[in-house]
Amino acid sequence: MKNINVLILTTDSRIGGTEKILIEFLKKADRTKFNIFFMCLKPGGPLADIVKKMGFKSECLNVKNIFGAIRAYFYLKRFLKQNKIQILHSYLFHSNILSRIIRIHTKIPLIINSQRSTDEWKKWYHIFLDRYTGFLCDAIICNSLAVYNTMLCREKHKKEKLLYIPNGIDIKQYEFKGIGIDIRDSIGIHHNTPLLINIGNLRKPKGQIFLLKAMKIIKDRGLVSPKPKAIIVGEGALRGFLEKGIRNLKIEKDVFLLGFRDDIVHLLGASDIFVLSSLWEGLPVSVMEAMALKKPIIATNVGGILELIQDNKTGLLVPSANPVALADAIERLLNNPQMIPEMGRNAKEFIEKNYTIEKMVDSIESLYIDFLEERKRNKLSSFDYDSPEL
Repeated sequence: MKNINVLILTTDSRIGGTEKILIEFLKKADRTKFNIFFMCLKPGGPLADIVKKMGFKSECLNVKNIFGAIRAYFYLKRFLKQNKIQILHSYLFHSNILSRIIRIHTKIPLIINSQRSTDEWKKWYHIFLDRYTGFLCDAIICNSLAVYNTMLCREKHKKEKLLYIPNGIDIKQYEFKGIGIDIRDSIGIHHNTPLLINIGNLRKPKGQIFLLKAMKIIKDRGLVSPKPKAIIVGEGALRGFLEKGIRNLKIEKDVFLLGFRDDIVHLLGASDIFVLSSLWEGLPVSVMEAMALKKPIIATNVGGILELIQDNKTGLLVPSANPVALADAIERLLNNPQMIPEMGRNAKEFIEKNYTIEKMVDSIESLYIDFLEERKRNKLSSFDYDSPEL
């Protein structure tokens, strides 16, 4: 069997959970079976360069407006034909829609979309567009059962088109052996101070404003000693808004915005509790990373978080957009420190058993091969350029 030509297309070039998963998939992908090409639509981040350094043909299409999208459409059409792409695998809403539109004028054997979140941001017209172009793709991979049910019930995609393949992480990357004193020193936090960590792009869905309000409540109550500090790791459009919130709440000495960091393992290792204040989620990679490092989780009970966190066993679940409940949960763990290592051990065990990168990669690669073989059997792979032998 000759190598299968695959183009992976995603929307954003900034590094978030989806992008981390893509990088890990590419690291583990079987290059003896697949020739993988990579593209992202939007500029502004390092993703295309990271993938290129891994040895893949990679480029950013620099889509900034509708005219850039039109240029990308025609470029992709040429690219698919010139490189005899057999599988177009897209990630995130805009890339998914673009891949379906390309299907109209380009005969390609297999188009797979990936849905990464419940996307509560969608307006009626986004849902309409997603729902009524769904017939143009062959499968939609959902990374959590929450996402699967959203695609089934809200977007109303056919059940037989939806596939559940959860995220996976490389457990071996999360073996922090230090005690984090150097990291704490670098950000000015004493090694005896309880440290909370939140990781995520600074966007409305991540709900970091509610963490700020919870930290203010904890400070005013004075029920925890020593008082905890919190670090928020990530960049995004709401940085200025959050900086203003920190000043207005007078918690400048309690909460620190660290921006984008590439030492996530060390930051997690130096922290005591991972806090996720999201308004909606798919299957958050940051939570999985923290669990792999034996960190107890305090998170909102939304989306795929409910599939990761077993309340009172691997962490604590709280309602979204509720800073009082978030503060209560943080105080509960900090005032019962024996719960922290126990929940951390349970969390790591759960991740090791259920969410490994090997399981995820095997599932995706099997899907590629099985779908193409089915197309060949059904003689559905005739298109306007010669397909390599399967």
